[in-house]
Amino acid sequence: MNLKRQIILLIAGILIIPLVSIGIVFTILMSNETAEGLAFEYRHDSHLIQGWLDGERGADFPTIKTDQDIFIELDGRLVFSSIEGLEPAQMAQILADHDVLSSLYRVANGEYRIYHLYPAQSWQIATNNSKFALLVPTTLILFIASMAGWILRSMHLKVRQLVTTTQTIARGDLSQNPTFEGKDEFFLLGESLESMRQQLKNDQDNRTRLLMGISHDLKTPLASIIGYVQAIQDGLAKTDATRAKYIDIIAVKSELLDSRIRALIEFVKLETSQWQVNKKNQDLNAYIETWFAELSNDIEVSGRFSALSNGLPSNLALNFDSELLRRGLDNLVSNAIKYSPLESTVYLAIHLVSHNGDPEVKLQVKNTGMPYSTGQQKSLFQAFYRADNGRNKDGMGLGLTVVEKVAQLHGGRAHYQYLDEQHVFSLTLACLTPPATIF
Repeated sequence: MNLKRQIILLIAGILIIPLVSIGIVFTILMSNETAEGLAFEYRHDSHLIQGWLDGERGADFPTIKTDQDIFIELDGRLVFSSIEGLEPAQMAQILADHDVLSSLYRVANGEYRIYHLYPAQSWQIATNNSKFALLVPTTLILFIASMAGWILRSMHLKVRQLVTTTQTIARGDLSQNPTFEGKDEFFLLGESLESMRQQLKNDQDNRTRLLMGISHDLKTPLASIIGYVQAIQDGLAKTDATRAKYIDIIAVKSELLDSRIRALIEFVKLETSQWQVNKKNQDLNAYIETWFAELSNDIEVSGRFSALSNGLPSNLALNFDSELLRRGLDNLVSNAIKYSPLESTVYLAIHLVSHNGDPEVKLQVKNTGMPYSTGQQKSLFQAFYRADNGRNKDGMGLGLTVVEKVAQLHGGRAHYQYLDEQHVFSLTLACLTPPATIF
């Protein structure tokens, strides 16, 4: 039962209880009035009849209050009946079919028995109405009160659990995993709190991994620089050739350190939304052709081949940030070069696809290589993660993380799969206008 229905039921119970109470009082009063009315009519009519018996019975029978039938016996003999044509033999059956109130009246010549006939069970109904009127509404009130108590207790327990969970998260304890029951709004709120807790815990884990990654990736070249500088200062470089060698190593490590710091700054900007996205409507085909012409030289210098498969319609205008997109594509190609064997081919495929009924541009970079494990595939887009076969490569493990962020800033996604002994990295870009209007 959702929260809305619980509140409606609670309010209805609060309104119904006083109405039912009023009904109880009214019904009891009416029941008592009915019973008292019958008794009053019986006493009044009996008094009139006794006066008639005391007088001349030849006079007209008195007008009585009740419209019920009566008959009178004298020493067991029928002497008067309001029922026309009543035979003495019928009296026993009539008495059995009615509620009968009788009274005995003695006179000089015998005893009269006066019978008042009422519909069957009329007196029983009149006397039991008050009991029934009290029992049923009282049961209803107890039921409504029980339901209201159950609803209030359930709401109280759920609110307490939500308060406890919120306080636990506020203290920074993200290890608890609360379980919320039901399908009402409290359950949905609890699920939202649990989702928030999971996200905070993931952010905390990512921050820890970020600090560890930064310290490791910056410490290694910095330690090397410090070591060679100290060696020169301590006079360990005896010859000019040795000193020149050490200085060259220091220069290489300094460039590596600088590139890692720049990569880190770029990553932080993207993660903290400090990057100013500058999207413009541009010819995507012309952009890809220009970019690939420049990059194919770098691929060939690395001892590999390049190939482009462009399945886009001509003059396709797309709203994108050219500098951001270049960073994403450069990172994908750089990753493909690092993890592909010499004399293999790095492929770039680009085509238009549909996602949930919406058009998207999909850019894919493919390269030959050994497959990653399931665990490696799940971690590829995490910051500072590098596959086992790339631990000795340069970089901080931020390239694919930047690719994913670039895709997200363009309303798309980054995806990896291993097909036909090839690593396939995909980057999608959302089209803001339908294909029919952008061609």
